[in-house]
Amino acid sequence: MASERGRRGEACDALATALKAGEACGEAWTVRAAAFAEMGGDGSILEIVERHLRKAAQLSPDDDEA
Repeated sequence: MASERGRRGEACDALATALKAGEACGEAWTVRAAAFAEMGGDGSILEIVERHLRKAAQLSPDDDEA
């Protein structure tokens, strides 16, 4: 996956495309939140990360990562 190879922006774009096709994947929301968190290490995009994690938790309430 692109995020594992250090290409966080590319991973975010790919996940955005996947989420447009079907927003019901909690894991995709969690992975995208993680990619954003690593890109904004200074906390500048914390709101975006939190929004993604809330959506992941809503879709996958039993997922400990969300």
